[in-house]
Amino acid sequence: MSQIKILVVDDSKTYNNILFSMFQDLGYDTLQAYCLEDAKNILISHKIEYVLLDLHLPDGDGVCVVEEIKSYCPTIKIMVITGDENTQIRDKIFEKGIIDYFLKKSPVSVVVNCADLLIKTIESHKNINILTIDDSTFIRKLLKNVLQAKGYNVFGATNALDGEKIIEQNDIHLVLLDLIMPGLNGVEFLIKLKKGKYSNIPVIVISGDESRENYTRVLKQGANDFIRKPFIIEEVLLKCDIHIDSYLYKKSFFERAQELKRQNNYYKNLIEANLDPLVTISKEGKITDVNNATIEITGYSKNNLVGSNFSSYFTDSIEAKKAYEKVLSEGKVIDYPLSLKHKEGKEFDMLYNASVYKDENEEIAGVFASAKNVTELNTLREKDEESKRLQSNLTLLSNIAHHWRQPLSVISASASGMQFKHEMGILDDTQLKQFCDNINDNAQKLSKTINEFANYLNSSSKSYSLSDDSRQKDKKDFIEFVHSTLENTNIKIVLHFNDDKIKNYPNKLVDCFESILLNAKDALMDLLEDERYLVITQNFIDNNIVVSFKDNGGGIPQENLSKVFEPYFTTKHQSYGTGLGLSLVYNLIVNTFKGTVEIKNIDIEYNKKQYKGTEVTIVLPFKFFFVSNLDKA
Repeated sequence: MSQIKILVVDDSKTYNNILFSMFQDLGYDTLQAYCLEDAKNILISHKIEYVLLDLHLPDGDGVCVVEEIKSYCPTIKIMVITGDENTQIRDKIFEKGIIDYFLKKSPVSVVVNCADLLIKTIESHKNINILTIDDSTFIRKLLKNVLQAKGYNVFGATNALDGEKIIEQNDIHLVLLDLIMPGLNGVEFLIKLKKGKYSNIPVIVISGDESRENYTRVLKQGANDFIRKPFIIEEVLLKCDIHIDSYLYKKSFFERAQELKRQNNYYKNLIEANLDPLVTISKEGKITDVNNATIEITGYSKNNLVGSNFSSYFTDSIEAKKAYEKVLSEGKVIDYPLSLKHKEGKEFDMLYNASVYKDENEEIAGVFASAKNVTELNTLREKDEESKRLQSNLTLLSNIAHHWRQPLSVISASASGMQFKHEMGILDDTQLKQFCDNINDNAQKLSKTINEFANYLNSSSKSYSLSDDSRQKDKKDFIEFVHSTLENTNIKIVLHFNDDKIKNYPNKLVDCFESILLNAKDALMDLLEDERYLVITQNFIDNNIVVSFKDNGGGIPQENLSKVFEPYFTTKHQSYGTGLGLSLVYNLIVNTFKGTVEIKNIDIEYNKKQYKGTEVTIVLPFKFFFVSNLDKA
């Protein structure tokens, strides 16, 4: 809620300051005035919405103070706070359109809390419509003034027929109805309203007829309340608030019930439309509900299924019972294999996923289970794998062609240029060497591209064991390797090796480290030379080797973070690489070495300055991967 402006007008500085402080604490934009003239200047220069006004000021007193404030801002909402308990003055200022009246003998906290609640109520009433039906112009005007001051939208009608038209044309939330009117009287209008489509609109009868007969009659015909004339304005306001809040609550409750009914029908239809068998089971193992797919795959009607034992529809009822009991004890089962039998003898191999569901007291009420035909699923998976292999091959060929295109263009251009200059007799030795170097360099690029794609395919298809990796680097060699890889880059390298368990680094793991280092290097080269920072850490945690690489190179755009391990993905220009480096790292670490690799953006501090950066963390199972290192130690 945007800040509401409220002006406190009171000549007592102590009392004014207390009110000011408390309204400020409640989040209001509060201003202060100590006399009528100050209040006038503030009202002219600020858009004030509410005024808390003392009736007795040095330059104004009584009803005239309210009239004066209203003359500056006719629509402003005034709450009076005074020590004067004169009821006649109270009634008069309510007729002038104030919204509430507080006595100073009340605790200040009570006054402020009541005013705060009133303001919140008024703000919520801005779209509430009240209809007054009364042939008295004075009554209609009085009600309109006090109700509009409380934030309501007020419509007026002099007779019941005009009132009907207003109800048909507007969304009316409450009717204030006089009984004695020309034409259709109030009782007849009430009977007609409550029998029609607007019967839910609350009606408060306001009448000077004090007969018990009419009082009882209108309540029996559906009136929500009865106020006798002459009325107390505060009673009217209070009852309007009460009945509108009740109406809105009932309307909201009804709309919510309708929405829940629609949702219930939607989910029920959704469940029935599901092609997989779905079933709910009680804690005792009895079926409580099924969908059409369950009826179709078992061959039994819903009446036969509901109330019967869940386990009786499987070839191995003991295994089915065991699966159900496992759900109750562990909370769920995933892809539990069971063989379902049709009543005519046909069997289906199914995978069941099930979990418990709970009641309103968080007690287990039963089990919800879904099943899938494994045969159909396997067929779909085979087709999907075949499609993926085909797409992978097409992507591979497309990427080879893409990365060959530029070198081939350079080779073609160099050959054509060399031939042209030779034919024109202007080809000298320097130019010949330059053309040949260009052709050779780009031929090497073609060869490198083929090797990269071949390595990728080999790493994806071949298994790996440590014994195959005869070349290994010891820790000293590895540290020299890191420094040589980043030589002449002005990158500040910090190494933290927090254990002595690792003596050697397999060559393929070093290849992974090299790809990560080169990516970090590319990012860091965009920084100034004295700002480049790289931290490499190795720890032994829970029988795992954890190696992390942290840089301050600016991080990776969020939209690319989940793609960096995908093959062929790169944010670099095509001349810098094929985008296979980190994909190879992922494939080796996860699929070959049975470890994990994670990349994320981090905040990092270097030279007392904060940077955005990237952290790559590799976790390798020590027992699987480094067992031979212990043998050599």
